Amino acid sequence: EKLWQALEAGSLPVYYGAPNIAEHLPVALNKIIINYADFGSPKALSDEILRVNKDDKLFEEFFEWKKLDPHKDKVLPGFKWLVEVSKRG
Repeated sequence: EKLWQALEAGSLPVYYGAPNIAEHLPVALNKIIINYADFGSPKALSDEILRVNKDDKLFEEFFEWKKLDPHKDKVLPGFKWLVEVSKRG
């Protein structure tokens, strides 16, 4: 829930949580969030955040998922499920 709120708000979340988060995202982890588990230390995470912050093109790549249509484009199955569940209200 909190991750989706951050994505909806247009931010680039730094995620530290459930290891199966990839099952619930529309695209590969490295294309939508910065996942602490990929870096393993605060220093490595900090270096990645600084790298992304300095590169506008790289930063924008994290938001390409917003252009996807879950019914027409290739997205991960967990995301299609979440889209359907969210429509149920």
